[in-house]
Amino acid sequence: MAKQVTSENQEDIDAMIRAADRGELIHHTEAAIRRDPGAPLLTDEQAASLMAQSLANLEKLEKLEERRAEARTARRTWRVRVPEDLDDKASRLAKKEGIPKSAIIRKAVARYVQATDKQPTAS
Repeated sequence: MAKQVTSENQEDIDAMIRAADRGELIHHTEAAIRRDPGAPLLTDEQAASLMAQSLANLEKLEKLEERRAEARTARRTWRVRVPEDLDDKASRLAKKEGIPKSAIIRKAVARYVQATDKQPTAS
């Protein structure tokens, strides 16, 4: 029997969608879908596919945790002008790594600072 969606239910659904978009929903083990014990065994291909999906989801979760940690530690906002080609490269790299462009910039500045700290100072 299908459940009727009321305006109150819709508000809850919309709130959950917004929370999911912000990465605030967590996995609850009791909400997991369980396979019927009487079902036939998975084929090797099905098992491999499930493992690949699980690993991909784990990587997404780890990146989400990294972004949350960065958001908690970032306290200053910089306004920086860059050439268009550098912006394009940073955007592509951020998309490839699945992290915000600001994280790419923070990593680059941190590495630069670390490299310059290791250089001997002129007396």
